[in-house]
Amino acid sequence: MVLAKNDEYPEFNSTSSFINIEAMDSHGGWKATAKDLAKLLVAIGPGSDYHLLHKESIELMCKGSEANPNYGLGWFLNSKGSCWHTGSLNNCSTFMARLSTGVCAVVLFNARPDDPEYFKELDSVIWKGVKNIKAWPSTDEFIEKPSTVAAHL
Repeated sequence: MVLAKNDEYPEFNSTSSFINIEAMDSHGGWKATAKDLAKLLVAIGPGSDYHLLHKESIELMCKGSEANPNYGLGWFLNSKGSCWHTGSLNNCSTFMARLSTGVCAVVLFNARPDDPEYFKELDSVIWKGVKNIKAWPSTDEFIEKPSTVAAHL
C-alpha cells in the first residue's frame, strides 16, 4: 500500500470536483489492491504472527470510545468482536471487514451509487456469499508477509 499523489488522479483535480488526494493520508488517500487490504486485516487479527503493528495499537484501533462504543480508530465495531470499514470517493467504493471468526472480506468497486442503502445491501450480499463457501484454502494465500514498515506504531 502506498499514498496516492494528486497527479495520478486528474479527474479529482478539475475545478468542479477538486479533491486533494495527498491530504487524505489518513482517510482514503491510499492506493491498495484487495489483496493488500486483506493482508492488513489478517495482520491486525487476533493471534496474527505478522507483527505489522504493536498489540497495543491494534487494541486501540478495535476499541470503541465512551462517546461511541461502536466505532474505534477508523473501524466500526460490534459486540461479537468483528470490525469493518467502508469508504467511497467519486466513482469508487470499498468494503472491508474482519469477523471475530477470523474470516476477512475485501471488495473494491469502480462505482459509487447514490443509494443511501448501498453499503447496507453490500454488507448483506457479502456475508451471504461467505456463508455459502464450502471449503477454505488450507495454505497461506499470502506468499509474502505484510511489510513491517509500520512496526514502530
